[in-house]
Amino acid sequence: MDAIVAYFVNDPLKILYALGGAGGIWFWIEKWLDRIRVRVRPITHSFDDKPDGTLEVTIEFEVVNVGKAPTSLEPYIFCAGYEIKRRYRSARLDISETDRLLRPHTTRQFTAVGRAEATYPWWLFKSFRICPTRGHDRVICTRSGFGEGTLGRLRYDLELTLYRRFGWLPFLRTTSGDD
Repeated sequence: MDAIVAYFVNDPLKILYALGGAGGIWFWIEKWLDRIRVRVRPITHSFDDKPDGTLEVTIEFEVVNVGKAPTSLEPYIFCAGYEIKRRYRSARLDISETDRLLRPHTTRQFTAVGRAEATYPWWLFKSFRICPTRGHDRVICTRSGFGEGTLGRLRYDLELTLYRRFGWLPFLRTTSGDD
């Protein structure tokens, strides 16, 4: 620590080099603050039986572009989940709207429709990956059938790990709850 202090005491202008020079701290702070981000909120989620033994899944969601630059969404959403026997399943849902542009600080609603296996309603853990063309993907994590909506990423990963490794569902109540 003394060597760092001595480095700047000998030549105080070196502080300016560190803060504002090419690749300085302020440059990277602005890069971080101006990154493209989207927020996603699921609105409705439904599925209908089809004669060929599959389900037609419909998801309506709302997307907000929180960044300062425009972006758009890829034309599909990936849905992944784990069924009762701890097997991985996936489906691809296509976004119905042709205009998927997201201007900065605007909110838009989208609908995604696709086919999934007949076991879809019994997938315990589901995640929906929404991909903007610029910026990072947004993943909505859910646990189905137990009265809870979306989960945080840490809790989802913890519960999914417990379920996949040990078959343990600590969030499932086996009693009526009238204690």
